[in-house]
Amino acid sequence: MPTYKKRYFTTSEILERTNLSRTILMGLKSSGKLKAGKHFVYVTGKPRSNINWDLAAIEQWQQEETLKNANAPYEAAKRIETYAEMGV
Repeated sequence: MPTYKKRYFTTSEILERTNLSRTILMGLKSSGKLKAGKHFVYVTGKPRSNINWDLAAIEQWQQEETLKNANAPYEAAKRIETYAEMGV
């Protein structure tokens, strides 16, 4: 018999596994940074139902955001014009 790996977790479980606070998690959902169908699903398929969260998708989002923010100063520095670029 194949082993079953749990994909979706309740809000309480996801808070424990990601170390996010409930306020932060719901803020990410409200802002659209965590997207329905990718990072979470409505249990009944309707917005007024309970939410289950995709742990792997949230972890992937955390990694991508970490890299983006870690590289932000370098990317900003690349966009700064220098005198050499201006022909001086």
